Amino acid sequence: MAGGFDFAEYLNRLPVVAYETALDATYTLRYVSAEAVKMLGYPPELFLGDGSTYTPASVVHPADLSLVDKGAELQVSGVDFIVSRFRLIHASGAEVPVLDIARTLRHADGSVRGSAGVFIDLRKLPMLQGPPAILYSGE
Repeated sequence: MAGGFDFAEYLNRLPVVAYETALDATYTLRYVSAEAVKMLGYPPELFLGDGSTYTPASVVHPADLSLVDKGAELQVSGVDFIVSRFRLIHASGAEVPVLDIARTLRHADGSVRGSAGVFIDLRKLPMLQGPPAILYSGE
């Protein structure tokens, strides 16, 4: 945008991956932003569609998977908003600390449809780094 603020360009510069996922056993992805390549080294299409190469659960640090599962259980049980901190694994094998801010998605009847949110790359924000934890759950 000439001479003005380009909001889309601004969003593309943030250390954030947006996603929408089912709350099933492997957190099947319905959407993941292109920033996944920068943050994790994987092209998004490897996670999408039937027969995808990877699942979101496959790139969660094994020691943090039970925490991620606990967050999903809270969402299924009725919690609408979760903030948690855990590690993902980059394609190179390096740990990527993230802050996950997720909102539970519901059908019109109130049943859970999935989760949508963002992973914020904490390598760029060391002041927010800390041990894996669910930091907030509620409305």
